Amino acid sequence: MQLKGILYIKLRSVYIKVDNAGHIIMDYSIHDAIEAGFNHVVFIIRKDIEKEFKEVIGDRIASICSSHNVTVDYAFQGINDIPGNLPEGRTKPWGTGQAVLAAKNVIDTPFIVINADDYYGKEGFKAVHEYLVCEMSGSDSMKYN
Repeated sequence: MQLKGILYIKLRSVYIKVDNAGHIIMDYSIHDAIEAGFNHVVFIIRKDIEKEFKEVIGDRIASICSSHNVTVDYAFQGINDIPGNLPEGRTKPWGTGQAVLAAKNVIDTPFIVINADDYYGKEGFKAVHEYLVCEMSGSDSMKYN
């Protein structure tokens, strides 16, 4: 089953190293998502930080993903990517909902959205993946507590 994980990148703390090996929280999240069965990562970032992001994070993670047959794509969130007109004085992107809208051209299967600076744990990814697989197969075998 093709499932996508979408990572909405908030740069204020995404570069903070969390262990002696230099990993960031996103490294752990992507590892856990791959272990759970997700096979596509979409980074949603601002176009103006693309070069820096790829140099610092994106290229390294894409290499790791490639070794696990996980594809990586990018979507770009811009302040004007909204239905309607931009309110006067607005200078920053709108958040997670708008990030999903910005990724509409690369989302074609069930997906999850995570924040790059939050840790969800392996069990969280497993539960969501299982739910999405059951939903797509029409199975009622998923137990809800």
